[in-house]
Amino acid sequence: MKINRLLKHTFSFAISTLAVTTISTALSTHAMALSTVEMEYAQDNCTTPPEHDELAKLALEYKSPDQLNEALTQKFGCPLVVDNDFIDSFISKNINKQIITNTGNTRFEGLESCAYHPQREEFACSLSIRQRFGFAGTPAIGSGSNEWVTVCVDFGNGMERVDTASVHVHDEQFGKQPFWYYGVMVQANEKLQALVQNGQTLKARTILSWAVPATHCNYRPVWGNQADFQIKLDP
Repeated sequence: MKINRLLKHTFSFAISTLAVTTISTALSTHAMALSTVEMEYAQDNCTTPPEHDELAKLALEYKSPDQLNEALTQKFGCPLVVDNDFIDSFISKNINKQIITNTGNTRFEGLESCAYHPQREEFACSLSIRQRFGFAGTPAIGSGSNEWVTVCVDFGNGMERVDTASVHVHDEQFGKQPFWYYGVMVQANEKLQALVQNGQTLKARTILSWAVPATHCNYRPVWGNQADFQIKLDP
């Protein structure tokens, strides 16, 4: 059945509430598949457990057990059973890895990975299309829609928007099943291009948003997600 995402976009709050209610049991079951060896995650009191990548991002953001547990309890209704040694160990292992966070609904699309080409001065992101329908029609009938990717870079005073680009997508019409993978190239702006390519490291963020591009670096899309990662300016 074709899913009209324009209606879903309009009534996103109501739909999100219904989705949480109907799939909370499934989320609890799915959470058991998380890496228990790495995360040692406590499931007992969770109503809607965070996904692994979001948990990883929170662990890097809140660098003490008390702060992390308070954030998890407020957002998900359950804490971690960890101590300072665990937090320190986790941060040292994961602080420089790319972390993809589902800041929006990722049923239809999602970022898979992003990187920077310092010589070409452009970002390259891979995103996946995860449904056959919901993209404003097939090529012969509908107008299609855009998957927007916005790039931000921290030049030393917090994340700043660099540029935005998109890829145009349509509904599938030949009976093939997802996933499909697309690439989006985003050019560096003048500020990034002007930096000396001496091997320095910068923090970067990309935000995927269907139909409407992100307007700032803390934007939470209705449909999409974000990737946080490091780039290195090699000559």
